[in-house]
Amino acid sequence: MTVPRNIKFSYADIFRVVQYTLDHKRLLIQAGGLLVALLVFYGFSALSYQTQGSLSFLPWFLNLLGLIAFYLTIMIFAGPVTYLILEEIRTGRRASVSGSLKKGLRYGLRLALAPLGVLSFLLAGGILLVLLICLGMIPGIGPALWSLLLIPEFILALFLVVGTVTLIAQTLLLPAIIINEELPAGQAFGVLFRLMRRRFLTFWGYTFTALFLNIIYFALFTFIILAALTVFFSVSSVLLGKMPGDVLLSMPVFFQKIPSDLTAAISFHSGIPPAGWIYPLSGTLAGFSLLFIYVAWLSYPILYGFNSGVIIYLALKNKDQD
Repeated sequence: MTVPRNIKFSYADIFRVVQYTLDHKRLLIQAGGLLVALLVFYGFSALSYQTQGSLSFLPWFLNLLGLIAFYLTIMIFAGPVTYLILEEIRTGRRASVSGSLKKGLRYGLRLALAPLGVLSFLLAGGILLVLLICLGMIPGIGPALWSLLLIPEFILALFLVVGTVTLIAQTLLLPAIIINEELPAGQAFGVLFRLMRRRFLTFWGYTFTALFLNIIYFALFTFIILAALTVFFSVSSVLLGKMPGDVLLSMPVFFQKIPSDLTAAISFHSGIPPAGWIYPLSGTLAGFSLLFIYVAWLSYPILYGFNSGVIIYLALKNKDQD
């Protein structure tokens, strides 16, 4: 039987989260979860595209559902990566990828249910704000109604901002609370609320520090990724001419949703690629490769956020025990 280690965490440990993030096992699990989430979002986007021109609000509503489904899928896969870092901290050993998926995904439903309360509040508040603002469209008295309701509209907008910040905070910490304490979603949110209330300034100080560091490291990571792609595509264009551009133009539509920033160094010529089988095949292979780079790029800040949540939770828990 493995004896749990008694390790204390403090504010300074938030600056060492990058050491936990640069781990191939956690990055692999997070990348797999992000890929599933992107496929879910792409499915809703495809439905939204198919409904263009039918009802004006339906495409927008499907895109919103796609964003919510994307977020909930990310939360489900937060289970394995959070389990993996907690297991390493508690025992000093790193579990296998398959073992982390098997044990971590057991918490997936709880992790997906945990943010639904705040999400419902945000949706209700957003709908109410839109309805109040739309009163300004009434002919004649619209401007007067909009001005009369300016204070309530501002308060609703303020609630949306505060709710969004709260959603970010609970996204970081709830996976650690649910997995470490084996709690259902409702009780875990209660623990989080107690930590926020009893250590208000400490909690938000830790959280904003983690978010700021995430932005800094992600900017650095993005610079490195884009620099490597620029070198690769520039050398390819110099040696192979227009062939790399023709290959990327031959990618299936699914892969063309990858942001153009990843291929900014390619010079795309006018016209279409030569006929034959080689360019469609090459475009598909290039699309999968760029998708792999894209998923790895986006996985880093998500994984960094969940790892930060574990360290913040353990640091706050140590303060409560003290």
